Amino acid sequence: MPSLYNAEPVKHNPRGFVFLALFLLVLALAPVFLVTKYAASARTPLSTNHILSAKASPATQHYEYVFPDGGMYIYDMDNGQGLVKNVHLPTTRGVRGVAASPATRMLYVSYGGDGGVNGNGSLLKYNLLTNTVIWTRDYPFGIDSMAITPDGTKIYMPDGTAQYDGLWHILNGNDGSVLGSINAGAGISPHNTLINLSGTHVYLGGLNSSYLLVADTATNQIIKKIGPLKAGVRPFTINGTETLAFTTATGFLGFQVSDIFSGKVLYTVPVKGFTASGSSDAPSHGISLSPDEKEVYVIDTPNSYVHVFDVSGLPGVAPKQVADIPLTKPMTGTQFPCAYSCQREGWVQHSRDGRFVYVGDAGDVIDTATRKSVINLPPLYNSREHLEIDWANGLPVATTTRYGMGYVTRTGPTPTPIPSPTPGSIVSQDTFQRVNQTYWGTASDGHAWIEDAGNQSIFSVSNNTGQVSGGNGAYDAILGPSTSNAEVVFSGSLGKFNVSNIGAVLRWNDTINWYKAYIDGVNLVIQEKVHGSYATLGSTPFAAQGGTSYTLRFRVVGSTLFAKVWRTGTTEPSNWMVTATNSDLQSGYCGVRLQVQTGITASVTSFLAITA
Repeated sequence: MPSLYNAEPVKHNPRGFVFLALFLLVLALAPVFLVTKYAASARTPLSTNHILSAKASPATQHYEYVFPDGGMYIYDMDNGQGLVKNVHLPTTRGVRGVAASPATRMLYVSYGGDGGVNGNGSLLKYNLLTNTVIWTRDYPFGIDSMAITPDGTKIYMPDGTAQYDGLWHILNGNDGSVLGSINAGAGISPHNTLINLSGTHVYLGGLNSSYLLVADTATNQIIKKIGPLKAGVRPFTINGTETLAFTTATGFLGFQVSDIFSGKVLYTVPVKGFTASGSSDAPSHGISLSPDEKEVYVIDTPNSYVHVFDVSGLPGVAPKQVADIPLTKPMTGTQFPCAYSCQREGWVQHSRDGRFVYVGDAGDVIDTATRKSVINLPPLYNSREHLEIDWANGLPVATTTRYGMGYVTRTGPTPTPIPSPTPGSIVSQDTFQRVNQTYWGTASDGHAWIEDAGNQSIFSVSNNTGQVSGGNGAYDAILGPSTSNAEVVFSGSLGKFNVSNIGAVLRWNDTINWYKAYIDGVNLVIQEKVHGSYATLGSTPFAAQGGTSYTLRFRVVGSTLFAKVWRTGTTEPSNWMVTATNSDLQSGYCGVRLQVQTGITASVTSFLAITA
């Protein structure tokens, strides 16, 4: 972790003062010489051990890292936001993004042009343990605010707001090489980027786009569009379980809340009592969700305020404005030093424990308990690139990223599970009685099938049957709202059971967190997948034949899971065939999940999910 300077008492000796003054002058000039030396040989590493060092401490200590052009300032959250270190970096061409990987102990800073008239950009890699710039890489494209996967292997780099080509480049975290790209569409201005807590999805914000896009980091394919939103996706964030997105927009003082799974806007929330006067094209250029997901802080640049909203009732209850916090300095003028894009726009980021909110371009640090600014940090007044890195035992152990994300997951002690409606009420239903079409589309109950059923062309409705044909792998079909205690019953078949299976999912959170009951031709199995790890919770022999329809009922109540299956059209077994106990997942969505090999077609003729 960063070490504090130690102060020694000084005797009052006149000659001592002279020597002290000369010594301090040398210290003041040393960074200038170092920066000049680095600029002359931009591909050689710069050691900063004399400026920043690490020492072991068993307690977790929390530091805010701020990145104005040409430097890095580190502040101690646990000791009055005191300045720990100031490191000079060769980023005077304009810092656009910053990301850290505790897993690899590395820090990355994107700087230079954001494409178009501003030119191409660069990326710097910095070793947090050795306090050394490992390398810098120049690219034949622009750069902007990137995101890194939790394992530190991949960086998703937008090629800049001035480029308008819709490209996010995928960079190797080890050497900075280009691995590939994601194309969000011609004309889109790539700008902000966020990766979810598990690293499975990357969220792509185009400055001039009406949609927030979601891509799968395994396939690097866009799998979802959230919107249409108010025009121009500006700073945004998500909650820990990826059910809600919070977005700001060009020309709008306030924010929107969207359901990630359906892609639909739930609430448009204006700031009350204030107007968006002034020259800012993005009056709310900063939004942060508290780690416990109970509050949202959103910036108000024209009025130099931060507004607080209670979002603890989402998704059923609209956000409520509960506080208006004045900033200590007016958000006018421009950053200094600054290479380009210098207007104070703002940024908002919660500390990982929720104690503080850091306000970029304003310099304020807000105590969330008192909702008052406790200090103003000059470098933070001239930067909107900042994040938290926590240290323990001499190692970086956590980071917030730039984006104030929620950290509540359904596998932890919070939040309280979403209460189910009256037992037996319908959650979602589909009879598939509709015209032939690509994708499964809108179900008979009015809900839209999402995930693979809503965006993979191997899904179709043909002859009043939901079909999956031409695929190879695992696929999800999710329908209806989230719930806790629920039961799914569906009827379907596989062309043949050849390393293939078909089943129902409950408490589905994403592709790596769910419960599933399925048949594979030999057994009826209850399985879980949590944080990407599989576990069989129970099974019983059940011989199933290809081309034959079976009806499967899967139920979860509290921590108990039940499953049974029978040939469609025959009598349902009176008893559950498999029972298991597990409390890893508390709530989620209902649907169908299947695993197919090339040449195998799956069919579903009916689906019903009810509360249990």
